[in-house]
Amino acid sequence: MLNNLLKKIFLLIPTFFSIFFVSIFWEKIKFTFDNPSEVVGYYSLLQHSYLNDNIRFFFFISVPLITFLFTVFLFQKKTSINLKEKFLLVNKNNSDKQMSSFFIFFSFFIILLYFFSYDFKLYPVDLFHDGQSLMGGLNYELKNKLWSGSYIITGLFVDVLNVKIAWAISNVKSIGSFRVYTFLLTQIATFIIFLFLFLFVNKLKLEKNLKTLSFLFLSFISFYLVQKLSLGFREIPIFLFLIFLIKLLDTKKTFTISTIIIGFLPLIGFLWSIDRGIFLIAAYFPLLILLFLNKRFKQLLCISVVILSSFIFLFLFFGPVEFSSFAATSIDVLKFADLSNGLVHPTPFSDNLDSSRATKNLLIMILNGCIIISIFFGKKNNFNTNHKIFLTFFYLLSIIFYKIGLTRSDGAHIKSGACLSLILFAYFMFFYFFKFLQNKKFLSKITDNHYKIIISLFFIIFLSKNFPSNTYENILNFKSRYKHYVEINDYRYLNKVEIVLVNKLKFLTKNESCFQVFTYESAISYFLNKKSCTIFPHIMNLGSKKNQLLFIDQMDQKKPKFILTEGTYQNIGNMKGRYDIFELTPKDRFPYINDYIEKNYKLYENIGAWKILILI
Repeated sequence: MLNNLLKKIFLLIPTFFSIFFVSIFWEKIKFTFDNPSEVVGYYSLLQHSYLNDNIRFFFFISVPLITFLFTVFLFQKKTSINLKEKFLLVNKNNSDKQMSSFFIFFSFFIILLYFFSYDFKLYPVDLFHDGQSLMGGLNYELKNKLWSGSYIITGLFVDVLNVKIAWAISNVKSIGSFRVYTFLLTQIATFIIFLFLFLFVNKLKLEKNLKTLSFLFLSFISFYLVQKLSLGFREIPIFLFLIFLIKLLDTKKTFTISTIIIGFLPLIGFLWSIDRGIFLIAAYFPLLILLFLNKRFKQLLCISVVILSSFIFLFLFFGPVEFSSFAATSIDVLKFADLSNGLVHPTPFSDNLDSSRATKNLLIMILNGCIIISIFFGKKNNFNTNHKIFLTFFYLLSIIFYKIGLTRSDGAHIKSGACLSLILFAYFMFFYFFKFLQNKKFLSKITDNHYKIIISLFFIIFLSKNFPSNTYENILNFKSRYKHYVEINDYRYLNKVEIVLVNKLKFLTKNESCFQVFTYESAISYFLNKKSCTIFPHIMNLGSKKNQLLFIDQMDQKKPKFILTEGTYQNIGNMKGRYDIFELTPKDRFPYINDYIEKNYKLYENIGAWKILILI
């Protein structure tokens, strides 16, 4: 046993040295800053190329993994390996006893109770984040246009349709209606994650009771990540992809639910949330290669045809004008996302803000990669062939998903981007821990009744920690509570100064057909029930000089009498304490628009932190 432990330590020593090596070179990897479109952001202020952090990340992850792979080869005295053979799927995957489906139905029941017992709270509106969706929905309602009427920066559903669906369900146009719907979507996302974990854990070679414990612990971790807003409803397409990928790998049948849904998911993901859609599309390249290597040509053809058909259907359904706007806007958003939103990623093992969190996440990704290499090329056979391949896909997707934290490198986004890696890491840890206990017969005296008691205690603790004390009363009164909440006047979400501002603007713009904000607080226009005078109701990401000139051109056409500037969200895109000297207000980010406003508008009135300007 000691010799075996020493061998494992020896395997890791070169990898440890490689991590030390790549961390030294992190800041030495620099590319020439290039910004011909004149997008103003923290990258431009610091002359930091968007390539820097992406290449640094790739270098930091890949060098230790390559080092570990070569160490494994040398240790096992392998001179060559047939990689193609490692990725050959098997038609039947015999596994140990499966968990009872009772747990997934019970999980659904728990989520349902959680939704109906939730205390809907009256917390202030977020004029920036909530405003993005509220104004997207309102703009669509008043303009009857999607991409051609609004510059959709996150996704059609996130920016526009979720609000409209919420209002349609409740038949009430209110902030409360939108919040209940968003909470419902979050619970649906939670259940989909639970369903994925159920299928994922069932692939483990463990006793049924140990699988159940692994599933419960992983579900608890995932529930916590959702409650902390690290995961949410934007991840629904990704977890649906993982669910149906598990099913797809285990069958050669062509026309199945799995092949059809996997075919539709790239477009659905893209419409749901552009960045999540791109993450999915990136995962499809190795998937199609895998199907080709395994000569599953019918599956490959079926998925490809469905993908192509879905985009043709989008074109036919919305028409050439909207489809053209959809394509142009999406390309534009992706092209300038890094330059608009980028915050320099903290250097690993440094004293940079959020460096410890980022370093921990990067090390977890490396460790996950080392475990997968060991699974593929090790002598032990703890995972069947198809599941090894699935684990590789999950790992690649978790690496791609970290783009969230790699670009927008503040603490919250770094944490969010590492969520898939954390789930995979916890999956491995629970498996190896329980496998060790199982092999050593430490659990041989624990009976099924004992496990039932442990599982029951787990649910009791979970319910007591996460459900309100008045759960029963809330469930009984849900209908009346829901009706009351969605009918709460939107003004209740505003503070006194915001109410004064909105009332003043309502009076000034009562004869205006549109209203334009030049602040980050998009929700102001929602309270006025006015469409935006440009296609930019949410200005944060309009970015490039081309879009600024388009904004100016549309303002010239509409000539709104009043516009709003300044506000309380001036530093929404700041560096979170890293570079306090930089404050990217709208007039800093969009100098061409600011020059236009200064030449054509003058101060009419100050209200709180805002300035109402009037056309000269």
